[in-house]
Amino acid sequence: MPKVGLPQGNTLSFSSSSGDQTSSVYHDKKQGYYTYFLIKTIKDAKGNLSMKELFEKTSAAVKKATAMIGKIQEPQCMVSPTWTEWENLRLEAQMEE
Repeated sequence: MPKVGLPQGNTLSFSSSSGDQTSSVYHDKKQGYYTYFLIKTIKDAKGNLSMKELFEKTSAAVKKATAMIGKIQEPQCMVSPTWTEWENLRLEAQMEE
């Protein structure tokens, strides 16, 4: 049985919803709302954003879109309490046009 607790070291974990919520499917896009908006956020920024920006923008878009269909879905971010630099870590991916 896995241990439940905070991540250790330089560990960051995003999840599509809280533990007591169901992650909704974006049927028009044929994927989950979280996956759709995570990819869209990265593409819109051309991969140039921080982990904090990625989480905040994706989370806001998911909350707004799922509220419009009468659902509550709140993405979560868990990070090691000793890793204070994670917010400024840049994705800086090379995106194909």
